[in-house]
Amino acid sequence: MRNSISYLAFLIVAWGSQICQSAWFPRPVALTPRWNGASDIITSIRRGGEQQDDAERYSRQLYTLGARAQSLIRSSLIYLDGPPSSGLLYETAKNLALSGVRHIVIVQSDDEMDALYHNEQLDDLGNAYQRSIRAELEELGHSTEEIPSGAELLLQYIRRLNPGVQVSLAHRNELQQQLSNHDGEINRRVLVSVDRPPPSNLQLNQLAREKYVAFVAVETAGVFGRVFCDFGSSFQVEDADGETPLVTPLDKVEEDGDTLVVSCILGEKHDVSKGDQIEFQLRNGSAVAQRCVVTNVYNPFRFSIRLVEDSSLTERPSSSEFVALVNNQAASFRRVKVPQTIEFLSLEEALTSASSDPSLFAACDLEKSFDETRKLASMACFQALHDFVKEKNCHPQFSDMNEFWDMCLMAYPSLATVDPEEAKSHLKSFLRCYAAKLTPFLAVFGAIAAQEALKASTSLYFPVKQFLLYDCDEVLPKLDQDEARKGSSCLVPGLRHILGDDIVDILQSKQLFIVGAGAIGCELLKNLASMGVGTKGDGKVCLTDMDTIEKSNLSRQLLFRDNDIGDFKSAAAQKAARRFFRDINIESHTSRVGAEESTPFGESFWSNRVDVVLNALDNVEARMFMDEQCVKYSKALVDAGTMGSKGNVQVVIPDQSESYASSVDPPEPSIAVCTLKNFPYAIAHTIEWARDLFDGLFQRRCDRTNQLIAKTKGTSIDDIVTELLSDSSEEAVREIAVEVKEDLLALSIDAENDLKSLVFKWAATMAVQFFLVAPRNLIKEHPLGSHDEDGEAFWTGTRRPPRELSFSPEDNGADQTVINANLVDFVREAARLRFEAITGKVSAGIDPMFTTEDASSILKVYYEQYRSETDDIVESETSAEESLRATLDNASSLLSDKKMLAIDFEKDDETNGHVAFVNAASNLRAISYGIPPVDQMETRRVAGNIVPAMITTTALVSGLSCIELLKLSQNLPLRSYRNAFINLALPFFAFTVPLPAEPVAIYNGRSYTIWDRLTIKESKVAAAKGGITMRSMMRRLSEIISGDSEKVDISSVSLGPYLLYASFLHEDDDEILDKPLWEVIKNALDESHSFENENSRGEDAFGPASSLVENGTVDITVTVLDEDGEEIELPAVQVVRHSSE
Repeated sequence: MRNSISYLAFLIVAWGSQICQSAWFPRPVALTPRWNGASDIITSIRRGGEQQDDAERYSRQLYTLGARAQSLIRSSLIYLDGPPSSGLLYETAKNLALSGVRHIVIVQSDDEMDALYHNEQLDDLGNAYQRSIRAELEELGHSTEEIPSGAELLLQYIRRLNPGVQVSLAHRNELQQQLSNHDGEINRRVLVSVDRPPPSNLQLNQLAREKYVAFVAVETAGVFGRVFCDFGSSFQVEDADGETPLVTPLDKVEEDGDTLVVSCILGEKHDVSKGDQIEFQLRNGSAVAQRCVVTNVYNPFRFSIRLVEDSSLTERPSSSEFVALVNNQAASFRRVKVPQTIEFLSLEEALTSASSDPSLFAACDLEKSFDETRKLASMACFQALHDFVKEKNCHPQFSDMNEFWDMCLMAYPSLATVDPEEAKSHLKSFLRCYAAKLTPFLAVFGAIAAQEALKASTSLYFPVKQFLLYDCDEVLPKLDQDEARKGSSCLVPGLRHILGDDIVDILQSKQLFIVGAGAIGCELLKNLASMGVGTKGDGKVCLTDMDTIEKSNLSRQLLFRDNDIGDFKSAAAQKAARRFFRDINIESHTSRVGAEESTPFGESFWSNRVDVVLNALDNVEARMFMDEQCVKYSKALVDAGTMGSKGNVQVVIPDQSESYASSVDPPEPSIAVCTLKNFPYAIAHTIEWARDLFDGLFQRRCDRTNQLIAKTKGTSIDDIVTELLSDSSEEAVREIAVEVKEDLLALSIDAENDLKSLVFKWAATMAVQFFLVAPRNLIKEHPLGSHDEDGEAFWTGTRRPPRELSFSPEDNGADQTVINANLVDFVREAARLRFEAITGKVSAGIDPMFTTEDASSILKVYYEQYRSETDDIVESETSAEESLRATLDNASSLLSDKKMLAIDFEKDDETNGHVAFVNAASNLRAISYGIPPVDQMETRRVAGNIVPAMITTTALVSGLSCIELLKLSQNLPLRSYRNAFINLALPFFAFTVPLPAEPVAIYNGRSYTIWDRLTIKESKVAAAKGGITMRSMMRRLSEIISGDSEKVDISSVSLGPYLLYASFLHEDDDEILDKPLWEVIKNALDESHSFENENSRGEDAFGPASSLVENGTVDITVTVLDEDGEEIELPAVQVVRHSSE
């Protein structure tokens, strides 16, 4: 990695000296808006243990929040005031601790009303958390007597969860003094009230206002919950949505009267709207100081702008000057985030205005949020609950309905203006469940509350303004009050209080298959274990994940600790889940799910051991496979996913809803090969090129050399050469010969210093070749001013002419300084990686053997050699065949057992040089083509295909998934289920009823959906004769469809992509028709496999033919001809093989 100051800081210092040319010309700019300052943080992170731990632990969150916000979180102080046994308190604290808040203070209270307001016995999640930390401490050797209780136990949990978070206790009487003492190392302070009654919230909010501390209140009552936020009379939001503005390649800016019209480069769309501010980026990465505002949007490719009047600029350009500058030197443009100032009311003021001011309520459920009766009833119930407890010193019962209604009217007189029957129905639901805490519901509100506290700490994302109400009363069964209160002495009394014994028994007897033990998987397991799932009858939780635990997982995956790093996620999660509920029946696997895997998730597993699938996956391919299996075996599916602050949950109900695959997201746009190779115009293109260069130099090349060396020991040189010439062009073979010769020479060197000198020369040669010779040759081939075959200017639109890059350390200009720094990085990291590939020795950490000084010295020599245009690299006149033959002839004699190490790209190691190499290569190519460079954080994200993530979104979608699981346990109608689409940044919550399954085929007046199967069971007699024949299967199918085999004309029968029968080919083919179906399938697959060459990637989607035909069932696709001769595809036809068992 870089040994001097960070790249970003280096650029800012360099550019700073150049800005005096004009007040409106260029100014330094963070290379990518979302990762602003990330390089500086990464550089400082390398200084010591805590900073290094932060870089690895919070890397995925950093991509969501950005460096500025993450830094503010790490210097924030959060006060949590709530019952120490509250599951909602544990959830909120967990989310804040995993997010990396610097200091969490647990505030205790002796108020009797506070204690009466929260029923510890009916809080299943709180009890499960306490069981979990006690079990964990016992595993660490603590005796029962040593393990604390109450708030001290919560402190122990936070310390175990994230050792980097400071935790302490305070009494509410001390809170005023604590809030008055401001620690200089603390940037932001937030007070969060959890499950506290209204008077306590009013008192805490008033105190927070007096001390200029942000305030969040959160509480739940059964399936009802609310959040309140007050961030002060004037709160500035720096970035309302957290979205990284799109950097759009610029084509041109034109003057049209008083208007300036901006056009994107061909094929590229902008993301601006009317009123947005934009700034233009120059090719060196700096930004034009003069900003513009969008006045009109014509289409996704063109819009108009005007210059913004900015008093901070000492000189304002004319429109003509501005257009000339931008067209000559700008490469792209992007939106600029403009801060917003928000005014909050105090809790007392907000409660007074709540019944008359709808703007005080953030929309949540789009169906329920605009239900005025529901809103008023919910607010009234929370207030009336306190009033009743205060007056009666006990909790209201169903028999107190009339009195409770009167108290609601007193709390909210406007409730009298709505339909009383509808309002009372909400009150009945509230009274039915308020006393208990629903585990997944706490997960939802713990996530929302924690995120609001983080918003107050960072000014990132738009806060809840000011109430957020949400309920899931559709999960409540139709039980009387007595039935709902059974089982209060069990381990999940809260759940039984809400749902009743029968439904909970069904839930706990379910066989669940969780696919993925990452962030979502861990949250799901915690929720399921806390509800006692897998503890009754045949109930079981089956978990699979093939990944191992990494440091970056620890900021989102609550079941793992530092000492778990390197272990399989599924095994560690299984062990941790049992701490929440020791009797849970859970089994873990490390197998990948997919069509090529036959065990342990085969026919028997899907048929007998799965009721519901819970997806916790991170890729579409696996999701599609799981969806296919669920449809095939008629299993319910709940799929959850996140990306940064956004998340979604989809529930698939057998025979009722559409499947996951019924609606498919558009594919990611691919980059054309010619764009990557010769004509990049966006930073994503150069990063992709650099990433492929890494694989080519340090993985594919090493593998190829190893294969050729191995072949020389058992294959004739003539055969090897002939094979390569038949598969590759003359030019490619000549290149292979040169590379293998270089590799053999390097492998033959034993002295480290000699090898070090060789790899530095090789690295410098690569730099010259890629960034000086290659651009020179491309311009020679297509000179500036040349035209293409259509007579159009060649270098126009997306085709930009590259420039040669030189190494000139004596040149201190801004542009050249950046080029020099990147060339040094490229050579140093390339030399190091080449050395590791040759020796097989991978250094741990930054390797002091490869220095900036060495790289700079060798670059001077090699750039002097090729500075003149006449000093091009001269290609050998020897033929490719001769070159390769000469190289391979000596391979066996030069080497004994040596081979090269193929290096896999590892994005998360800050010290291995992988990202540093890709970043330097990408930036050099970007500069050559006039594309603004980026820092290592952005390069790592793109090259490593990193998905931004944070714990709050993960916890929220996991909670919503489990709420849908509760509905699945009741076999509710489709209208009771909810798909969810959420964005915690806005905040935005949309809940929709799943779409019904649409007919996929209609034949003879009957419609079929994806859930339908036409089943044909093989008879015992047919099995004894070798299996059901194709003719017999088709006749049976015809009878099922129409009742008369003569009325149906079967057009084709296929298995996936394999055609088994076609009427135009086999109608009179007795050999096919009288052959057993299983033999026809086996022959078709075997014939297909015989055409596969040894270089084909992966196995066939159906696996070996023997395993397929020996399976219990097979799904085939059949098309029939209707009366008009039109083909109609029937639903899947399932043929069940006879079993002698």
